[in-house]
Amino acid sequence: MEGSLRDPLELTARVALALQGSSTSLRCQGNIEEADRVAKWASWQRLAAEKPSLVRPFFAAVADASGCEDDEAFLDRALEGAISVLRADFGNIQLVDRLHGSLRIAAQCGFGEDFLDHFAHVGDDGSACGRAAHARAQTVIPDVRRDPLFAPHRKIAAATGFRAVESTPIIDRGGQLLGVLSVHFRHPRRASREELLLAEWYANRIGATLRARREAATNGFDGVTRSE
Repeated sequence: MEGSLRDPLELTARVALALQGSSTSLRCQGNIEEADRVAKWASWQRLAAEKPSLVRPFFAAVADASGCEDDEAFLDRALEGAISVLRADFGNIQLVDRLHGSLRIAAQCGFGEDFLDHFAHVGDDGSACGRAAHARAQTVIPDVRRDPLFAPHRKIAAATGFRAVESTPIIDRGGQLLGVLSVHFRHPRRASREELLLAEWYANRIGATLRARREAATNGFDGVTRSE
């Protein structure tokens, strides 16, 4: 068993090293945005090589969700996977409303009508999801009661019962913001670096699958489109 695992992990580590080298080269050429993107992939590959047992449940969750035939079922299953592997208590996936430019909830787990009404359309940058969408960067609030920008949403957070939230933008390969994946926790907490890296990777896979599904629908293809 050990011998069968050694080669794939060694290959993954070498891929991470090669990606890091490419990122450094791109940065020297002044292509900062692409360098950052490649560096992120290097981080994901390095984590997969160093801690395969930590990464494996995320791969399984992505594979499970990708087998769903329609987008609604895919988003529901992807959210279930995120909540499970990140050990969260609540969660939702919001997609960008192309008409209004705001975020709308497309999948949710654990929330009541008051929460859903409050966050039916998000256009501000005070909430975690709004900040993640605005900055196109992961936003973590360890304790919503201590975060000044979250003040307008504290009442609904208290009523719902969550104290911490992690929001990760869902961005496709072309750089387009598709939505935000958010997971919520009942108690204040600080996420580990590995957890945040994996949440980013997971959101990336959701974005890749959504993009592929939309392209397939535009081209008139039927059937399940799986993430790469």
